[in-house]
Amino acid sequence: LPNNTAHLIINKLQQQSPVRVLSLISAVDLALKQKISENVLILGSKWVMDSHIFSSATRNSSIKFIDLNDEAKLNIHHAIDKAITNQKFEPNDVTYINDIIKIEKEKNNCDTVILACSDIAKLLEQQLSDIKTINTMAVYADFVYDSLENAHI
Repeated sequence: LPNNTAHLIINKLQQQSPVRVLSLISAVDLALKQKISENVLILGSKWVMDSHIFSSATRNSSIKFIDLNDEAKLNIHHAIDKAITNQKFEPNDVTYINDIIKIEKEKNNCDTVILACSDIAKLLEQQLSDIKTINTMAVYADFVYDSLENAHI
């Protein structure tokens, strides 16, 4: 299921599907552990940032998820919407997002950013060189490939 927002219903889908459904959440959980992340910021749609879907997979670990305020979540959500329409982020939106990351690094020792939207990853990942990032679509693609390879399909 290669969609962050669709994972809000992943448990129900896995229970009702007659075939195995590979979870993006499991892939991100592995990536977080491999990167030895402690304080994680999620950037994506407001629904994904509000849902805490990634924290459910890491419940038994020491990973702390940083929860942005509603205004910041809405601003990021709107920046993504505009970027999808314009095929690029507005310079002031990039500055805003980078400022949020900088603030969270200082305030909450943020060490990893989950890019939980294919558009934000595609358009912003290159500009975040001073912090660990997890592109959910990239780690999910690797996870699916490894799962299929291990299943000998």
